[in-house]
Amino acid sequence: MMKRRNFLKESGLCSATLALFKTQEAIAADDPTELKRLREQKDYFVKRHAVMYDILSKELDPETLKQVYLKFGKECAIHWGAVNKTEPYKGNLEEYLKELPAFDKWQEKAWFDKDKKLVTIIGIKRDECVCSMARSSNNPNWCNFCCAGHQKAIFEELLGKEVEVTMGETCLSGGERCNHFIRISDQDVKSI
Repeated sequence: MMKRRNFLKESGLCSATLALFKTQEAIAADDPTELKRLREQKDYFVKRHAVMYDILSKELDPETLKQVYLKFGKECAIHWGAVNKTEPYKGNLEEYLKELPAFDKWQEKAWFDKDKKLVTIIGIKRDECVCSMARSSNNPNWCNFCCAGHQKAIFEELLGKEVEVTMGETCLSGGERCNHFIRISDQDVKSI
């Protein structure tokens, strides 16, 4: 059986949207009418968020928009617990990268090039982006910054150092996987 909150979490909705349903704990799996209604609500919220992203893309200058998306990604990493998963690995990047595919089903492999101070993460092959919001957006390339912000939050928490994340191949850009390149600086993180 799946509770309403778990159904919505698995749909990829953000924490702000999930908060709307926080107090309701109806069992959706046993009630086809309720399940249909929940799917319609999820689709509505996904589309509304996509419209908001599209409006932001038209109204904000590119650098401000980039910073907004990086912050969206950070909030996503915090909400889904990706940042918390770094706790046992703090100060041990190699072990984190070795274990990454075991606790992040979207990643196939990862490694660190010490000379370049560069982490490379290769995602699993898939047909579409994992984010329902990004899939619904008319400007999906901006959503790559959201994904970069997600990884930035994770690695800055793990290392305590400022990082810059660059996206390689992405599903949103027509690729068959999402790859991340994380360049580690010598500067301590100002605030996580």
